[in-house]
Amino acid sequence: MARMPHAEFYYVKPTNVAGERLWLVEQEWHHLQVVQRARPGHRFFAVDGRGRCYHCELVAASPSRGEAKIIAWNTGVGEPRVCLTIAASPLRGERFDLLVEKCTELGVTRFVPMTTARTVRFAGTRVDRWRRVALAAMKQCGRSVWPEVADPVPFAEVVAHLSCSGPRLIAHEAAGALPLLQAVNQWEAGSFPEALVLVGPEGGFADEEMSTAVSQGFVPVSLGPRRLRSETAAIVAATLIVSLLDTP
Repeated sequence: MARMPHAEFYYVKPTNVAGERLWLVEQEWHHLQVVQRARPGHRFFAVDGRGRCYHCELVAASPSRGEAKIIAWNTGVGEPRVCLTIAASPLRGERFDLLVEKCTELGVTRFVPMTTARTVRFAGTRVDRWRRVALAAMKQCGRSVWPEVADPVPFAEVVAHLSCSGPRLIAHEAAGALPLLQAVNQWEAGSFPEALVLVGPEGGFADEEMSTAVSQGFVPVSLGPRRLRSETAAIVAATLIVSLLDTP
């Protein structure tokens, strides 16, 4: 997919794009106008979170919004060819923030917070925070798709109903699990449009959960000989899958 030179990206709501014009509002406009001190004639990039990236020139400024002329636009900027979903258990503190931020940078397309037998309690308002984290990471790393952060889903519903047309994996440290690198190397790059990985909470998945996942067709995979924190496991899995399956 297309790559852009290093540049600062701004988010534009799809509803704020019309013809050859777009408008930045709220925090995005505040940052461009106040922090960057942009004036008419300033050129910048804006992404709509759905895969479009616009090269723009600011033509009018007001306290509430900035109007820009679209010079050119492209699709799929910064996006991998494989659509990777990470279904992971929410974690203590800000560790799930880190998971969302780094996995967004690596190219993950969708996050599904998954409640398991050992998931810690968490406030529902954290979901909105994770969505903001994903938005900020999308702009920072130069992607054009804002990864979806779904509402929390019970483990049983994830393994039974979460759709994926490609490999469905579950990270597990028990003996007998296939090393993820070995599993990925069995696949031909570009042969799968999608992949799904489940990552457990602190303490891992319960035995009953592993049995259920395997019965639903999930393949247990190992991430190496050492015990990884959950956020590290998600980052490692995303790194291996996206880098190997995204090779031209």
